[in-house]
Amino acid sequence: MLKTPCFRKISPAAAVALAAILAGGAILAWWAAAQAALPAGLVRALLVLLIVLFGFVFVMLRRTDAGIRAQQAELRESEQQSKALFMDSPVSILIHDRDTGAIVDANPMACSLFHSERQYRAMVENANDIVYSLTPEGTFRYVSPNWTTMLGHDVRQVEGCNFALFVHPEDVATCQEFLEKVLTSGQKQSGVEYRVRHTDGSWRWHTSNVSALRDCEGRITSHIGISRDITDRKQMEQSLLAANAELEQTVEALESANCALEEFNHLAKSATRAKSEFLANMSHEIRTPMTAILGFADVLLGEPGIDRAPPERVEAIRTIQRNGKYLLQLINDILDLSKIEAGKLHVERTTCSPGQVLDEVAALMRVRADAKGLPLKLEYAGGIPEVIQCDPLRLQQILINLVGNAVKFTETGSVRMVARLLRPPGKPALLQVEVIDTGIGLTAEQASRLFRPFSQVDSSTARKFGGTGLGLTISKRFAELLGGDIALHSEPGKGSTFSVTVETGDLEGVRLLDGPTEAVTPAAPAPAAGNAAPPLRLDGRILLAEDGPDNQRLIAFVLKKAGAEVTVAENGQVALD
Repeated sequence: MLKTPCFRKISPAAAVALAAILAGGAILAWWAAAQAALPAGLVRALLVLLIVLFGFVFVMLRRTDAGIRAQQAELRESEQQSKALFMDSPVSILIHDRDTGAIVDANPMACSLFHSERQYRAMVENANDIVYSLTPEGTFRYVSPNWTTMLGHDVRQVEGCNFALFVHPEDVATCQEFLEKVLTSGQKQSGVEYRVRHTDGSWRWHTSNVSALRDCEGRITSHIGISRDITDRKQMEQSLLAANAELEQTVEALESANCALEEFNHLAKSATRAKSEFLANMSHEIRTPMTAILGFADVLLGEPGIDRAPPERVEAIRTIQRNGKYLLQLINDILDLSKIEAGKLHVERTTCSPGQVLDEVAALMRVRADAKGLPLKLEYAGGIPEVIQCDPLRLQQILINLVGNAVKFTETGSVRMVARLLRPPGKPALLQVEVIDTGIGLTAEQASRLFRPFSQVDSSTARKFGGTGLGLTISKRFAELLGGDIALHSEPGKGSTFSVTVETGDLEGVRLLDGPTEAVTPAAPAPAAGNAAPPLRLDGRILLAEDGPDNQRLIAFVLKKAGAEVTVAENGQVALD
């Protein structure tokens, strides 16, 4: 009977209650029998009955507990079978919760998929880029909300439309080729750049990475892409390209200007060479007639009885001679400058006596200084070398120019030449000669133009004192060729100091001179009165090759006067024949 369904439905609590009722009834019956003075046999019968009932209830409770345990085992087995049936199934199994009224998904896999979908959807919707899905034909299946934020279109208007409606017409073919590459390879492709239309009419640059999505059978069902706005980068690239193009144009313009400058420089050098050649040729051409002028002036002044000629005639001849020498000096300056500019003027370095050069310059220029009533002094500031390695003719030319200018521009006061030896550390020794005057002086602006060719401090100076402005320029170039330079210190109204330096060469074992008197070369004794040297006499025949008629007559006259028999040839070929 205990195996019947009704007994199996008895809960442990109901069985306990039933046993309690039976026990209570038995006790109550025994008490009542005792009160009624029932026979002992009847009381014992009641007790037996009570014990039987109690045993029955106890057995029933044990059987009921075993049934409950079996039922729980069956339920657990049923649950395991149910889990085996739908644990891995993607189908949602919904259970209605009577207490809360909620619908609960009893499938764990479905719950996991549901939560994953919500998580990825949140990630897509909150991403800075646009996430989209395309059919193999290029139709939008899904577009993330960022499309609206970045391009202004409602995503509902985009989904179901072909991508070509939103892409710039010039970029459609590029995008189609890109998608075809994804379909063909089945692999992720990246880096395509294209323009997408904004609702305001502008075009925004985007770049996409696209992957192929396959079904269970491996067929490509759609494209999944991520699109990023690169408009700022493209604008920067376009700005850089424009700047680069502008830079290239500038470089081309500079190269063109450089080519033009090189051409102009070549033309300028050609013009300089032509000018130098012209000056050299002109100097030579002018020097030829000057030779005749100065030669015949000397002939006239050397004619017998010149002392009895009218003074005006003699003065005229001397004027021709003086101005001819001055003109010849100008020609020599122009020729020297043309050679310097052409790089054809070279200086020699021979052993010479700087003291002798200084003394000769002082003796030569003292005549001009005396004519203006100016004392010309030569001083040594310490010892100077007895000999140096230099070009004495160029050094003398420099000093004559400087002292001549000092005398020319000084009206009162004096002119001094101060020589000293400089030994700068780590550099070659230098001979320095300062030419100090008390003349008109110069301003800083005038001094800056002083060493330019054909330049004077101002036009009034050129008119008052004369000159071409070549002397200082040539002197500075000569000093530089001799390893030195010329410096100037001047104050208007207080005079000027020109300082010239030249390299001395090796001074080992060279004696130093303390004063100008030590450097003076003893003069040759003058011939006694009445013992004048006889004029030079020439014997024999001389062939003279000269193309200038005037110079032919002049040179032939001098040679014939000396006693030679002269034959004149018009040129070198005639002379050779």
